[in-house]
Amino acid sequence: MPRQIVADFAPYPDAQLANADAAHVDWRGHGRRQDAVTLAWAALELDSALKSAGVQSRIVDAAEADPALPEIVLRVIPSNRTDAQLGDQGFRIGTSDTGLTIEGNTRIGVLYGTYRVLERLGFRWFSPNDRVVPADLATRNIAWSSWREAPATRWRGFWIPEKGDATVEASYAVWMARNRLNLGGAMPPALRAKLGLFAWNGGHRLLQEELSAPGMFADHPDWYALIGGKRQAVSATTGTYDNPSFVSEGLANYIADRLIARLSTGDLKDTDILAVWPSDGRNRGWDESAEARAVGNNTDNLLLFYTRLQKRLAKAVADGQLDRHVTISGISYNDTWELPTRTDLVAQLAASDYVHVYYNPERSFGGALTDDDLGWRAADGRHVERLAAWKTLGHLPFGINEYYNDLNYAALPVIEHQSMRGDFQLQMRGGGLLFSYFHPFRTTPGPFKLTNWLLAHVAWRGVEMTRAEYEAWVADYFALSYGDSAGAMRTIHDELGTAASNAREIFLRVSLKYLLFEQQRSSTAWTPRQVSDLANAYLAGGRQWIPAPRAESPKDLVRADFIGLRESLALLETARKQLAALPTQGVGADELARRHEVSLWADAAWQRYELLRIAVPYYRELNLEASPSPITMKANHDRIVELNRLLAASIVTNDTVSPLIKPRSKLYPPEWLLVPGSAWRAQAPPDNSVLSRIGWIGRVLRSWLNFGRPHA
Repeated sequence: MPRQIVADFAPYPDAQLANADAAHVDWRGHGRRQDAVTLAWAALELDSALKSAGVQSRIVDAAEADPALPEIVLRVIPSNRTDAQLGDQGFRIGTSDTGLTIEGNTRIGVLYGTYRVLERLGFRWFSPNDRVVPADLATRNIAWSSWREAPATRWRGFWIPEKGDATVEASYAVWMARNRLNLGGAMPPALRAKLGLFAWNGGHRLLQEELSAPGMFADHPDWYALIGGKRQAVSATTGTYDNPSFVSEGLANYIADRLIARLSTGDLKDTDILAVWPSDGRNRGWDESAEARAVGNNTDNLLLFYTRLQKRLAKAVADGQLDRHVTISGISYNDTWELPTRTDLVAQLAASDYVHVYYNPERSFGGALTDDDLGWRAADGRHVERLAAWKTLGHLPFGINEYYNDLNYAALPVIEHQSMRGDFQLQMRGGGLLFSYFHPFRTTPGPFKLTNWLLAHVAWRGVEMTRAEYEAWVADYFALSYGDSAGAMRTIHDELGTAASNAREIFLRVSLKYLLFEQQRSSTAWTPRQVSDLANAYLAGGRQWIPAPRAESPKDLVRADFIGLRESLALLETARKQLAALPTQGVGADELARRHEVSLWADAAWQRYELLRIAVPYYRELNLEASPSPITMKANHDRIVELNRLLAASIVTNDTVSPLIKPRSKLYPPEWLLVPGSAWRAQAPPDNSVLSRIGWIGRVLRSWLNFGRPHA
């Protein structure tokens, strides 16, 4: 086993001083100081890991190396001898009589090679506070061979939206680098640069922030969309706004100049990839002016805006106004999945510093995207068809952002490990450069540790990965995390993943949750009878027609095939019992902590589904209560609104980007919302007579006790 780590830390005297100087290095260029700091970090990581496994090692430069000791040499390949196969993130491992050499064209390639060697030695980092250290490393004989690797996907990681001055924790940034993930949000700049991480920032907020400034609409009304015959201002306070007039060259130039200023010295100064997205939400309009329609459809207008934006940023770099190249991250999402008609705009973007990222919040997780028959999963079938059509337009650099953790999926283990390989290959085939998912859990990730582990390997290996490779990664995760309980824990993960595979249909757009929580307090699209029938359909699952993801009419239906809420609860209950039954005698603290974390997720997911199960009969009772009296109908409506308020305030349904994994004492039983108590008093009928209360309680409990029987 290598006992010394050799690298060139000049102009620094040693690795410790080089690493400590990271905050004082100009990371915009490439030179000896940048190389020395990253190599120093790699050497310190190697040294720390080896010592944690009982292997005594030391860090030296070439002049101090002891030729009698086996060694690991870290080296950046000289610029006049670069290895074209490695690119700027790859590495090669060489062997000799004295040990190993880890080389890369860049310091980041050497860093990735270092972590790959540690991985081959048996080290794992499944989360920032969950690592595996090989127990027998000090006595093991290792037969090394030479090999080389380079990532198939340029950017691999997560969309972590920037909020104020908040940055991604240093421990999380280090965990990402250890797994060769390189795409995240705002991070400590020096650490990010040292580890080769890309900061991806921006989003829907950028246009709203700039166009809602005081006086902007009055001074430049032509920058705003003409909708319904009127120019529409952009509000600073609403989550949704009407999109501006993307056809306006003046708008594009102004936004570009503002973004250049923010990228240079403002809040975006540490951004590498800038996401500029149109408005989000359901009530967003698009420019209906003759000028906009002359350009083409909404997608054409947006792509025209992107081409102008990118040209302006490229000019700023050429003129010295901007000190680095910034990649524009465009978007296909909701209204802009429509194919563009202007192939000239696609060609311009393909030749620029641009990546087009596809977002599909409507896809289901009820099966693989590679299934032969998607006829009964209409949302997935449409996604596959649209993505294939976009890829025929030309060599547009593109990426995929998944929705494993949509804001509405909080506490749901949408881990997708059973089909991630096929889904990745189908979506990324054709030259995908970016693969990510929304809102990773940075604390208590539970079963998402498996998602992150697989994402790192899948995105690195790319579409050429074999099923055997993929299954080996899955097996490795369970074996090293759970030892003798690996098989049982894999079964439990399968059950959790299947239970949450209906997350879109139950919790997202026009879902069971939508029908119960939103339907009666917003515009009424469905009749009370339809609400009851749809609730039964969601409870039962199977092949059926349900409202389309953004339906505004009961006639807007799509085919769907998903497990019902009852089956989700049964699977979650089974998983919880299996977790509780696992033996604990002789099991280490690390494995027990991992089990406990998964158990918390199983409990939280069960509570979210159980709350809906309990709410369904109550809603059905009120929806179907026939009475010609406007007073009674108003009272029922008020009860629904009040229950909505109570449910929305519950931590079980309080959707956030943080996991709803709290101490068990904080997870109140959903039944508390529907039985006598303080919550019951808040939702009691307006008529407080004893008879009225008894009648109301009786109806609720009768519905609850009869739950599951056919509703007449």
